[in-house]
Amino acid sequence: MKYSTKIEIKGKAKYLNRFLKEEKVEILNSPKISLEANGSFNKIALKLDGNGNFKKDGEVAKMVIKSEGIKVDLNRNFVDGKIRVDIVLKRWDLF
Repeated sequence: MKYSTKIEIKGKAKYLNRFLKEEKVEILNSPKISLEANGSFNKIALKLDGNGNFKKDGEVAKMVIKSEGIKVDLNRNFVDGKIRVDIVLKRWDLF
């Protein structure tokens, strides 16, 4: 049996920011994550992408998540692929 699916999640900043008060980080707008998966029950190919903006101490940062060739083989308990997270921020000493 083969399948293909796409899931898109859009976060609500107002809700998420309640959990970040202690860290003094504020999510701006609505962060987005999209997941595409296809394959069978035992072998799955995944693609994960996302983006969002956040603010700390008045500095705004942009985060982008991209994946490459993620493959999951449940018969062999094997996962391979890459996930890259890029953050554009002027002052790295904030974190």
